[in-house]
Amino acid sequence: PLSWVEVDLGAIVHNFRLVKSLVSPSTRVFAVVKADAYGHGAVPVAKALVKAGADRLCVARVEEALELRAAGVASPIQVFAPPLDGQAESLVRAGCIAVVCAREHVEALAGRARALRQQVAIHVKVDVGMGRLGIAPTDTLEFLRMLMRYPELQVEGIMSHLPCADTPPADITKQHIATFDQVRAEVLASGFNVPMFHLANSAATMDFPEAHFDAVRPGIILYGQYPSADVQRRLPLRPAMTLKSRIVYLKDVPPGQGLSYG
Repeated sequence: PLSWVEVDLGAIVHNFRLVKSLVSPSTRVFAVVKADAYGHGAVPVAKALVKAGADRLCVARVEEALELRAAGVASPIQVFAPPLDGQAESLVRAGCIAVVCAREHVEALAGRARALRQQVAIHVKVDVGMGRLGIAPTDTLEFLRMLMRYPELQVEGIMSHLPCADTPPADITKQHIATFDQVRAEVLASGFNVPMFHLANSAATMDFPEAHFDAVRPGIILYGQYPSADVQRRLPLRPAMTLKSRIVYLKDVPPGQGLSYG
């Protein structure tokens, strides 16, 4: 070929190990491989990360999870987008972990799990400031009480997402973290047995250790890129992707001659 992309799986494993070194031994690392592993190739990247010790893989859509399952990836896979009614059966059959934040998500999953005689692990998404998916923090306890009516669903975790952990000022992110921490405290104080709370994306994994909780969800830093120019360069990341091309023609032109259009 004239042009091609090379992906260094060794660099991805290197970056994963840097993340592991940054968090406590008890903190899980959920490797984000959504969007074809950020364009690096979901299947080979996922297999490399599982072999390196990733506790879980995370994808955006059910279809991405099914691609990994079809390739023989048996690791736990969490799907960030709540399943539509037509996707719930595929998610249940693939043994994936679901994210929910509305009754319709719950009913779709519970109905399919009941029909298939399976139990599904779910994570409740709380919105601490992103403004996209997620219930209001003040609705968390009521939502959990509703979930108790569905024995097919196992509440494995509560999660949220930070909108500007890679952008100053840090006070905004610290407030989002504090909101999530308050939700966690209220849930545990109310007697709910929720084993896992997780919040940190790549930027928070590096710059906000108070956001690590029970698991971190690195994405772009696994591929050797910092989330923004504002995050601290605390990890010696190795870029995993190289774009290469062959030279097909060289020529000398006189000074002042135009080159190409315009």
